[in-house]
Amino acid sequence: MSNEKTKQAKSEKGITLVALIITIVVMLILAGVAIAAVIDGDGLFSKTRQATETYKNSVKTEEGKIQELKNEIDMHLPIQSTKLDEKIDGSYDENKKIHVPKLIEGMTAIYWDNGVEKELTESSTELEWNKWYDYKEQTGSTATEGSGTSRWANAVTKDSNGNITGYYVWIPRYEYKITYNDISDYSKGGIIDVNFIEIGKEATEGYIIHPAFQNNPKQGGWDSELPGFWVAKYPAGFQANTVNNNGVIINSDEEVQYSDLYYTTPNIEYINALGQEITNENCNNVKISYPVFKPLTYAYNCINLDSSYRISQEIKNASDFYGLNNADTHLMKNSEWGAVAYLAYSQYGRNGIEPNKNNIYLRLATNNMYYITGMYSNTTNADNTNGEFIGNVYDTIKGQLGSSTGNITGVYDLNGCVWEFVASYVNTKSVEEDQSVSAVSLVDAEDKYKMVYNSATEDSSENNYLENNFKGEAIRETSSKGSGINGWDNCRTEFPYDTNNAAFFLRNCGVNLNSGIFAFGYASGASHSPRSFRIVLLSTI
Repeated sequence: MSNEKTKQAKSEKGITLVALIITIVVMLILAGVAIAAVIDGDGLFSKTRQATETYKNSVKTEEGKIQELKNEIDMHLPIQSTKLDEKIDGSYDENKKIHVPKLIEGMTAIYWDNGVEKELTESSTELEWNKWYDYKEQTGSTATEGSGTSRWANAVTKDSNGNITGYYVWIPRYEYKITYNDISDYSKGGIIDVNFIEIGKEATEGYIIHPAFQNNPKQGGWDSELPGFWVAKYPAGFQANTVNNNGVIINSDEEVQYSDLYYTTPNIEYINALGQEITNENCNNVKISYPVFKPLTYAYNCINLDSSYRISQEIKNASDFYGLNNADTHLMKNSEWGAVAYLAYSQYGRNGIEPNKNNIYLRLATNNMYYITGMYSNTTNADNTNGEFIGNVYDTIKGQLGSSTGNITGVYDLNGCVWEFVASYVNTKSVEEDQSVSAVSLVDAEDKYKMVYNSATEDSSENNYLENNFKGEAIRETSSKGSGINGWDNCRTEFPYDTNNAAFFLRNCGVNLNSGIFAFGYASGASHSPRSFRIVLLSTI
């Protein structure tokens, strides 16, 4: 009996243990299924996670829409002064990969909207400021049709009455590389490739940072590293001599503003467009008028190199006429001419095409011809035209081909109009000994205001040409010889030498055949009917 009870008790205990184990297993299975249902598929955790992600995405979408709306509103609101400073302080724009224009105090930024010239101020919107410039590569044939895609930054100076006294174009700091069509003959042209580059960055392999922007005065640079510089959009012109499309003066009754500087010996005597008679006897009693840098004016000729240099320096002090503060103004140097020329010929300018030629002049007085800024022929190397036919005005479709961009934002009259004195010369024996009065101020100038070339042992155009090899000045790099017609695009190449004290450089070569952005010639520094000048502006702060 007791044995049977013992067996029954053991059996019940076994059944209880098995049941417990089975129960635990079933619970574990059920728990696993429940957890899987929560975690996987359409379970609770998954749905919660999906809901969270959906919410986050919705928030991001809403934030994006709010930011877009804010940006759209900001585009139509005046720019805050702190933000405006970043647009005009010469700093490097990481997005556009370019040094923004460094606007000089007193200058006003301008742009063109459907051909209408407009000013930019603190009350201008982001949308309007975005129209100021866009140094993009030219595409297709737009640069040959008067509608180039690259827009260079422009600004103006004004007198105390609010009248515009000059137009200027920003040339940003860049590096360049030249690929020649024929390495054995540089006169056969080539391709100029440009990259805009930040101050402090090393040049890309195979490229040269243009010397005009570097701290190296004796090589055509400045006394500090530059983010860029402003160049006069047109050569110097006379006040009160704006002309219409027929070459007729239309505001000759304007009161002309004169500096306190006097002309120096002209060597060649003229009556200029203002009626001033400049002779060797009376020049010291004739005041130099302030030049303007505008289209449709009579170019400022009948002025020698010394007077051109001095009035260029004086512009920064004439606040009533130009409105500038904290500015440096000076006569353009060969290096600065080259910087403009290379950018004009690059993918950000005319992309391998010279600007069309200004070949217009009028003979309206004895011993003087008048040249008109901002009037252009239909080709790059037209012969000069005197009298009836005037040409295509700077703001017309064909006229814009006279600029460095193929549109109205570029630099004009780089090909034709007048020969331009530059602050550059060969240090010949006559310059050292005589320091001719026609150029004495330039010879005595600081290094940063001039370029001085060595004279060869046997002085001649060709020998002096071979003696010197500056980079970036559009002479040795864009020609094969120092005399004749041996420059790119059949440009004249006449290197200064000592004979007749012809030690000073001229650029462009005016209305004559074979002028252009790569042309250079020599002069004595004396005044002459076709000779004028152009200035460069820098901020001193």
